[in-house]
Amino acid sequence: MVNRIPVVNWFKDDPQDPRLIGKQCKNCGTYYFPAVKFCRNPKCMSDELVDVELSNKGKLWSHSTNFYQPPEPFVAEPFLDSEGNFKGYTVCIVTLEKEQMSIAGQLASGYTHEQIKTGMDMELVIEPLWTDEEGEHTEWKWKPVL
Repeated sequence: MVNRIPVVNWFKDDPQDPRLIGKQCKNCGTYYFPAVKFCRNPKCMSDELVDVELSNKGKLWSHSTNFYQPPEPFVAEPFLDSEGNFKGYTVCIVTLEKEQMSIAGQLASGYTHEQIKTGMDMELVIEPLWTDEEGEHTEWKWKPVL
């Protein structure tokens, strides 16, 4: 069995029901991701927030494909073609169904920017960003519902 290591602890790594973990204000109901220490709603400002599992489905609000290689500590290996050239990656911004908040994340493996269109249905997946001797270092990504 491969050891799965979350890059950040902001998601539940469940293949059947992956979820981002955010906060919700108990006073006004505002959702936050990533988590915050107090409500940023200027009409509330409560410090009573609870952990919540956020929706794992939403609509693609926007996307951008980046063809530049970010500086270290970025791990380029997953984004190199067979000849070692940087092939780029797509970032998706998805508006969650229930919470109506937008969350950015990479486009899931096996999909290209040509396959996605603004307004289409997307769902959350947890995938490896890179693999090394410790195991698979995982992160959330967005997958189109085709």
